[in-house]
Amino acid sequence: PPSHGNGFPFLLSFTIVSGHNLASRDSNGLSDPYVKVKVGSGYSKARTTTMYKTLSPIWNECFDLGIYDRDDSVLVRVFDKDIIGSDDSMGRAVINLSKISLECDSEVRLGLESMEGDLSEDMGYLMVRVHLQSVADMEPPKGAAASRRRNVVLDSSTSALKKSKTNSRRSSADLDASGSCLMSSKKCGNVTRSILSVTLLSGTQLSAMDENGLSDPYCKFRLGSEKWKSRVINKSLSPEWKEKFEMRMLDGASDTLTVTVYDKDYASKDDFMGSCEVDISTLAPDVTHNMKKQLVDGDGELNFLLTITGLKDPSEFVGVDPQDPESLRTDQVLKSYCLQKTTADIPDVGILMVKVVKAAGLTAADIGGTSDPFVTVELGNSMVRTETVYKTLNPEWHKCFF
Repeated sequence: PPSHGNGFPFLLSFTIVSGHNLASRDSNGLSDPYVKVKVGSGYSKARTTTMYKTLSPIWNECFDLGIYDRDDSVLVRVFDKDIIGSDDSMGRAVINLSKISLECDSEVRLGLESMEGDLSEDMGYLMVRVHLQSVADMEPPKGAAASRRRNVVLDSSTSALKKSKTNSRRSSADLDASGSCLMSSKKCGNVTRSILSVTLLSGTQLSAMDENGLSDPYCKFRLGSEKWKSRVINKSLSPEWKEKFEMRMLDGASDTLTVTVYDKDYASKDDFMGSCEVDISTLAPDVTHNMKKQLVDGDGELNFLLTITGLKDPSEFVGVDPQDPESLRTDQVLKSYCLQKTTADIPDVGILMVKVVKAAGLTAADIGGTSDPFVTVELGNSMVRTETVYKTLNPEWHKCFF
């Protein structure tokens, strides 16, 4: 095969970010998924770690895969780890490298299909990031970044080299399991303008759908093209999930979050148990909202937490002054704790204010010797995050959280 010296002519930086709505393979309604990646006949391979008891794993694991021929395909397979017996298949997808542009960062949604050809089961999807480049055009990083990356040797003896997770600005694409492009956008399209952090807590007095007077409920969340599915709680009308996840809010996408509850049936189609909607655009950002929503076309109530955070443009949201959003919110919060309001809420003893100012000398996580850092702050069930600052090791945020 063609090559540059003793190495591959191309390098594929392949990041397995996360899985969503993956197939359940264990008796508890969950799985222990891991991912295998193979290029062409198998001359480059990689494998992620195993994530236990989840259908929505987050890996953020990146591999450098040597590529001989741009006409080769990348086979991505998901498995459920079993201690006893062979591991169960959870779906497969193929990326045709000929459809990946050189020197273009792309975020790809890979729809999974059954390895046995069963079209009746929803296998979920993976989110991955890819960057294909010619080895001849690569410029080695300088200084400290170069010393950290000397172990990246581009020759045929290296099948896959794991490196740090990346989080840089990407274009977006959806691929079906055969590797055909379903939807794509230019480099600046489909930009993530903020993150919706969701904590699904519980349901109460849900409809009984089974003969035993109970149900096996699970929830599906949808926000634009983003989807997420909870685990199944067996034999309960008051399930407690306590699951936390994030959904991207994309430019131009719908601001309506739809939550649908189903009863899991193993012998027939799952039963609809009701749904509810939330208009995300009405929620103040960087504040955790405790939502208790009655189900429409069904019985009972869902309880979940919503936080809009990591804003690209805070002025788009209600309650934010586009001229000075931080000082306005600070004044509003402090006024709620003035002397005149001492007895307004006796159990409320005060606030915690965290200001994320800047960072210096961060680790270079990308091939270019830079990173795309952001910060998350968590307290109990609440989580907020800063916006992403691109291509820097010395970011400044000046972001205040309450």
